[in-house]
Amino acid sequence: MNAGWLLVTDLDGTIIPHGDAPEQSGAIELFRAAVIGDPDLVLMYVTGRHHELALAGIGEHRLPLPRALGCDVGTALYWRDGENWRLDEDYRALMAQKLGEPRPVDAGWSEIDRLLEDVPDIHLQPAQRQSQFKRSYYISPAATSAAVLNRWRARLDENSWSLHLVASVDPAGGLGLLDCLPAGVDKSTCLEYVRQQLGAAPDRTVFAGDSGNDVAALLSGNLAIVMGNAPAAVKDTVRSEATARGWLDRIHFTHDDCTAGVVDGMRRFGLIEDG
Repeated sequence: MNAGWLLVTDLDGTIIPHGDAPEQSGAIELFRAAVIGDPDLVLMYVTGRHHELALAGIGEHRLPLPRALGCDVGTALYWRDGENWRLDEDYRALMAQKLGEPRPVDAGWSEIDRLLEDVPDIHLQPAQRQSQFKRSYYISPAATSAAVLNRWRARLDENSWSLHLVASVDPAGGLGLLDCLPAGVDKSTCLEYVRQQLGAAPDRTVFAGDSGNDVAALLSGNLAIVMGNAPAAVKDTVRSEATARGWLDRIHFTHDDCTAGVVDGMRRFGLIEDG
């Protein structure tokens, strides 16, 4: 295979299957072998999980440890050095700049809670899912539509909060999810920061994802794998936007779910040789 690959995947629903999925065990072993056996491949995960929960999921499913780990929907970045993890302070400063500090973050999130209080069925996700640069809610699945989100964006803008709202639907529980992030920030922000830090070319960078908060990264101009288990709305959006931008040949829509889909996409782009 070609040298210098950067492979970036979401965790839940992408490289980590939903629920008990023994049929994915073979794919996980293939993935492990491909990553560990290739010294020229750099692995990164980017997830909505916070750092400790991300590491727990990686360990539970015996996934290979990544070189870089983007957490909290790409608002926090950690680098691995042996068994130690280092928070990227330059990236943290970038998030603070985009959020508009020195406005008090805690007070600001309380204000945003008030501004969004009449979003249908909205309530805060547990404390462990919150972070300095991310506010996460459960909402009605119907409230994840673009028209509804634009209404809430306008309200935040009117109150001098320039935030990026990312909505998706949890395929496991059917709940609507809403993340408030610094303006212009999503998983692709973290992906592109790492890609540039490593000097990886877009045609040697592969991102795999399955949900609404992966769309920006799937459409970042790198190579991309859309999971077979991705919602139809995600597939349609990626296909439509990629066609409009002339990038459709850079996107692989796998028919396989989760880890098996990642492995299939790795074969498609040449990270795993056939046979």
